[in-house]
Formats: sequence, C-alpha cells, structure tokens
Amino acid sequence: MSEFDREEHKPKGSFVLIMIFFGTFALLYFLNWKYLTDIWKIG
Repeated sequence: MSEFDREEHKPKGSFVLIMIFFGTFALLYFLNWKYLTDIWKIG
C-alpha cells in the first residue's frame, strides 16, 4: 500500500462539498464584479 492510499490522505465528502461551494462562490463573485463594471460606467 503506497503512502497516498492511506485513509488520512483521502479527501472527506464534506471537504469536497466545501470546495465545490467555494468554487461556485468565487465564480459568482467574479461574474458579479464583471457585470457591475459593464453597467456602471465611470469617467
């Protein structure tokens, strides 16, 4: 059994869900800022 097959190296289900939610949040945050810069012309 290699060192990467040990149980403590496998991601837990809650960690995977947290990373999915974090990725979704980051994407929506970026898209909202892009949309805001398109509609809010200054200068």
